[in-house]
Amino acid sequence: MTPTDPLILEAQPRTVTGKKVRALRRQGTTPIHVYGPGGEPATLQVDTEILKEAVNAAGRTHIVTVKFNGTSAMSFVRDVTLSPVTGELQHVDFLRVDPSRTIDVTVPVSVVGDSPATRGGQGNVSQMLRTVRVRALPAGLPDKLEANISGLMEIGASIRVRDLKLPAGVEAIDAPEGVIVRITKTRVEEVAATPDAAAAAAAPAEGEEGAAAAAPAAGAKAPAGGKGGAAAAPAAGAKAPAGGKGGAAAAPAAGAKPPAGGKK
Repeated sequence: MTPTDPLILEAQPRTVTGKKVRALRRQGTTPIHVYGPGGEPATLQVDTEILKEAVNAAGRTHIVTVKFNGTSAMSFVRDVTLSPVTGELQHVDFLRVDPSRTIDVTVPVSVVGDSPATRGGQGNVSQMLRTVRVRALPAGLPDKLEANISGLMEIGASIRVRDLKLPAGVEAIDAPEGVIVRITKTRVEEVAATPDAAAAAAAPAEGEEGAAAAAPAAGAKAPAGGKGGAAAAPAAGAKAPAGGKGGAAAAPAAGAKPPAGGKK
């Protein structure tokens, strides 16, 4: 079943109401309601899978002929109720319409084509309105409308409601100045520095780092000798340091008694 085929839905009268419809749904049947001008409201039921197919094919702009009790009602899908937990179809309302009288319906708008102003990343396509309300006879309602941007040659160009190409017998009832789609200028972000440039900016000048580490600040104490380097010379008049493990003992000061002989 496609939207171009006549949509006919065979329904049966429903006597089950209230909480008892849960059992009806478990049996694969969904309650529906038909109401509107030209007839009395009808409480009906339809096989769930057949109903899903009809609702998906019809959308909100295709006539569905609901047949029941030897009569038929030209209708539109007005409301679809789904389970908030499982998402399963719970109920569908159909609005009966008079085929000889115009009706107002909201129709989706699709953007088609390729604007020269967007080539090379200079512009972006910004869709402002995604639906438009139209007025037409029930049998002449379009599934959707198209906004073709192929003729938008420059940044700032737009298509408004008044610019839409409508099928014969269809009238747009939204504000004619409403903007459907516009070509906007691509926002130019500040170009980030390359990794090499960022590294060069962060690194000090050649030799700067080594010189800064080697030269102490004026008046500062000289740093202690690092591991593996020669020990700093003792200040004048200070005692010589004791000999380290495995090294020769320090020479005695002038005039001092020689140390007692150690073990040979």
